[in-house]
Amino acid sequence: MLVAWTHGPSVTAQQVFAVSINGVTTAVLRRSTWSVSSTADRNTVLVPVGANKGWAQVRYTVQFTRTRLAQATYRVQGSVVILELDGRMQVFDPPTVTLTAGSQVLTLPASSITCPSLAVTPRGQLACSFSAEYTGAAPQPGSISAAVSIPGTKLPVVLQAQDVAFGFADAAMLEVGDTAAVANFFEQGPGLLQPAGVSGEQPPPGLLLEDSRLFSYVALFGQLDPSLCGRQWQALSSASVQPSRAEPSQAPQAVRTAVAVQLVGCAFNNPQGPLQPGLAQAPTPPPASASAPAPALAPAPQPRPTPAPMPGVKVAAPGSTLCGGGACPPGWRCFDGFNCCPEEVQVCGGVCCNNNRVCLQNQCVAAGSTPCGAAVCSPGQQCSNNVCCDPSRVVCGGRCCEQGQQCLLGQCAAASATACGSNICSASQQCVQGICCGLGETNCGGRCCGMTNTCLLGRYCVPQGSSVCQGRVCVFPQQCAGGTTCCNPGQQACGGTCCNYACVQNRCLQFGSTVCGPNVCSADRVCFNNQVCCLPSETFCNGGCCPSGSTCLNSMCVPPGSQACGPSVVCTASQFCGNSVTGLCCQRSSQIACGRDCCPASQVCRAWDQRCVAPGYLGWPWAG
Repeated sequence: MLVAWTHGPSVTAQQVFAVSINGVTTAVLRRSTWSVSSTADRNTVLVPVGANKGWAQVRYTVQFTRTRLAQATYRVQGSVVILELDGRMQVFDPPTVTLTAGSQVLTLPASSITCPSLAVTPRGQLACSFSAEYTGAAPQPGSISAAVSIPGTKLPVVLQAQDVAFGFADAAMLEVGDTAAVANFFEQGPGLLQPAGVSGEQPPPGLLLEDSRLFSYVALFGQLDPSLCGRQWQALSSASVQPSRAEPSQAPQAVRTAVAVQLVGCAFNNPQGPLQPGLAQAPTPPPASASAPAPALAPAPQPRPTPAPMPGVKVAAPGSTLCGGGACPPGWRCFDGFNCCPEEVQVCGGVCCNNNRVCLQNQCVAAGSTPCGAAVCSPGQQCSNNVCCDPSRVVCGGRCCEQGQQCLLGQCAAASATACGSNICSASQQCVQGICCGLGETNCGGRCCGMTNTCLLGRYCVPQGSSVCQGRVCVFPQQCAGGTTCCNPGQQACGGTCCNYACVQNRCLQFGSTVCGPNVCSADRVCFNNQVCCLPSETFCNGGCCPSGSTCLNSMCVPPGSQACGPSVVCTASQFCGNSVTGLCCQRSSQIACGRDCCPASQVCRAWDQRCVAPGYLGWPWAG
């Protein structure tokens, strides 16, 4: 649609643009959110070392929960299309889009409008897409309006598009997050142990859920090689949920459940094998000392043979303590009804604090650790804002920065980075009036303008060679013609527009043309009376042109041989003017003029009363 413009001293009727709102669509979004939780029935598990030593069990519970939002989201999308119809490059301001629904009026922020450029090529088009959403109990129809302005030195030229109505009667129904891909697995890596097997129901890989679901399974740990002794181990289970058809900004939800793994059977030197917690073994008689000589006179007494244990019965060593279904060896205590711990070792949070660890904030930690809010700092770490960090690292935004990083604007950044207003510039960037740009670039209306471009009017980044013309931007290769108009190379300004030919009296004329009052005569015509263009063979008559071969009499175009008869009558070539006062034309071949009449040739004109009479009837009325 063609649009009207306002506030534009530099805009003329020859400059024509079109602005429209196209492709408006509506959608109703039903959103669901997902969450995941994972728990283990214990924080620490004792796992025996060696083959055929039994299994330790940890029960995991994983819950995936879908929550459907009560209110729907209503989306309106479309584009503002600008057409350039005058054959010139033109720069526009970003469009303004306003939605009106009931009593609510919403002007979309710039972040909701995307334009690939702000320049329209000659006779080209520019489409800027927009999108808006609102949440409510019921949809409200409304209308969309859009305006685009051309910058000017005084007041901008405003191009207003025709309003477009929108509604939700036929809107697309979209489900966002109605299903979710879930995952649950045990992580691998240094210090991590994986279970030998799982019983129960664990989410299989690639599972897609349509609703909330609870999983419960038991992980079995055992059959560990003794070479694993002497190190700290844990089992780390990860569970995640990724909603389907979610917005790109929605990241997967993930949780991790850590269970400390304490190896049992590493600290014993029992020839019969390590002692399994909860199960005691019969004591073995000590061997005879190699340095004690045997009696010379009598043979040494033979020890009484130990009775063989009954099948399936474990014989505990003297001093053992019953614990659950087994027994703790001498010097150990049963601290929770089924786990054993050496008497001299502190129990903390259901775990034996071995290896000189101490109990701090219900955790077994290295000696010398210090509390830090809800955390515990290891020896050598420092506490800052309830965060533990190595002294060589910086605390920033509630976390430890990497080695060599610095804290800028509450964020961990490279040591070479610099603050720039609310932004952080890398080493390859420079701060230009509050924004980060590449080296050699400038700030142009809040955007970076490259070295091959130039910034005009403080906001338009255009190719080098562009210029400002009467408050507007001429985009290269256009030039400012006459100091008033942006024209293509080789054109000249003429009456507010661009001219490829001669400019006469602010009119664009082809070569050989002339101005003729309000008209322009082409090279093959001549101007008459400064108002009409005629062919050279034509004549001017009463504001028009008489065809070739005719003439102008009494302001009329008449054939050759015609004659004027009074001020307003013309007699043809076969006639003669019988009375110029009355405009009487008579036939040359058959009539004679007589006063106000034409007499037949068979009559005569009586002189005293100018009447047509028969020949011989010419007397006066009193003659007798």
